[in-house]
Amino acid sequence: MDSNRFHYPWYFFWRFTRLNLVIFILIYVALVLSIPGHPDIFALLVTGGFLLSCFIFYLITRPIKRLLGRVESIIGHDLPFREQLKLFYVKDEWAHIEAALKDADTKLRLQLKTIQDENRKFTTLLGSISNEILAVDANQNVLFFNPRFETNFLSNKEKLQTGGKLWSVLDVTEAREVFENVLLTKESQKLRGFKVITQNETRYYSIAVSPIFGEHSMIKGAVGVFSDITEIKLTEQMRADFVANVSHEIRTPLTSIKGFSQILKSQQSKLPLDLHDFIDRILHNTERMIALFNDLLNLSVIESKNQVEFASLDLSKLIEQIHASSIGIFPHKKVQLTQQLEVQNIKADEKLFYQLLNNLFENALKYGPEKIELNLASQIIGNKIVITFSDNGPGITREHLPRIFERFYRVDHSRDRETGGTGLGLAIVKHIIMKHQGEIEAFSDGIKGTSFRITLPA
Repeated sequence: MDSNRFHYPWYFFWRFTRLNLVIFILIYVALVLSIPGHPDIFALLVTGGFLLSCFIFYLITRPIKRLLGRVESIIGHDLPFREQLKLFYVKDEWAHIEAALKDADTKLRLQLKTIQDENRKFTTLLGSISNEILAVDANQNVLFFNPRFETNFLSNKEKLQTGGKLWSVLDVTEAREVFENVLLTKESQKLRGFKVITQNETRYYSIAVSPIFGEHSMIKGAVGVFSDITEIKLTEQMRADFVANVSHEIRTPLTSIKGFSQILKSQQSKLPLDLHDFIDRILHNTERMIALFNDLLNLSVIESKNQVEFASLDLSKLIEQIHASSIGIFPHKKVQLTQQLEVQNIKADEKLFYQLLNNLFENALKYGPEKIELNLASQIIGNKIVITFSDNGPGITREHLPRIFERFYRVDHSRDRETGGTGLGLAIVKHIIMKHQGEIEAFSDGIKGTSFRITLPA
C-alpha cells in the first residue's frame, strides 16, 4: 500500500477546482449569449472540458504527494512543538512546505557553521602537531597533510592542493611502499630510518602508517605519521663508531696478551705449579674479552647497516652448514636435528641470517644437555613467514623471557662465566630480525626447552 496516498495536496486541488469552475461558467455564459439556440450542447461541452481539466491537473500534481509525505515526516519529527502547533490549523500545503524548507535551511546553516568550526579546530590541531602527517585515500589520492609536512617535504615543489597522487608529494620509494602495503593488507606498518633530503639538508625519518576504515570494514585510505629521528640516528652512529673504534683498539692488546699467554702455556712445565692455574685463567678471560669485543663490533656493524642485501636463501642448506661447523666446536655433544620446512626458501641477507641461526644454534648447544634435540620449522601464516627454532635445553623462567634480548642480560651469570658467554648473542639476533622488518619472540615453560619464533614479511 502506498504510504503517501493521504498526502495529496487536496486543499490546493479544491482551490484550483473552484477557480476552474468559475472560468468554465463564464465560458458557458459567453457561448450562450454569443450563439443562442444550443444551450444543452454548450453545457455538455463546458462540463466535459471542466472535468477533463480537473483530471489533467490531478495527474500533474500527483508527484507532489511524495514531497508532502517527506514534509509531513519532517514536521512530525524535526520541527519544534510550537511550530507544529501553528501548522496544525493551517490547511495550505505550501505553508507546510515553506516551514519544512525554512527548518531545513536553518539546520543546514547550523550544520555548516559546526563543520567550519570543526575544520578550524582540525586545522589548528594539525598545525600544532610536531610530526609530519599525510593521509591518502584508497586510490592513493592525497586527502590532507599538515603544514609541517608541507614545509619539510614540499619546500622545493610548487604549491600543491589536496587531491594529487601520493608519488607527487612523497619522493621516498620505501615510504610510498609502506602506504601501498597498508592499503593492500589493511594492517598498520612501520618503517624506521629512511633518508629524506629537505632544503639541501639530509634528515632521517621513521613512519607509522595506519589504515582508515569506513563502513563494513571497507578500507577508505591510510594516514601516516612521520617522526624526525635525525638526532637519534646521528647519536646511534656516533655510538656505533665509538664502539667499533674502541673494539678495534682493544682487540690488538688483547691479541698480544693471548699470544704471550699461549707461549707461557706451552712452556708451563718450566714454571712453578702454582702459576699454571693463573695462566689458564688469563687465557680464558682473554678469550672472553676478545669474544665480547667481537660481538660488540658485530652489533655496531648491524646497527649502522642502512640497507639489507636480500637474496634467496635455502634454510635447509643454511642450517646444515651451521650444524657441520658446530660439530668441531662442541665435539662432545650429540645433536639430533629435525627440519619441518613448509617454506624452504626465504628472502634475507645471507651473512646476517647465517649469524642469526648460528647464534641460536650455538646457544642451544652451549647450554643444552649432552644429547640435544633441535627442531627447525617454517610455515606461512597470512602474509607472514614464521620460522620456529626449538631445543630441549634447561628452559628459561617466565621472569627472564621479556629481557633475554637485552644487551648483556644473563639468565644465569655463573653459567655464562663457565661457558664464556658475552650476553650479546640474542641482542644481535634481535637486531638482525629488526633489520629484516620482522619480530622475534621466546617461549619456555621454565623447566625444559625453549622455542624462538621469528616472523618475517612474506
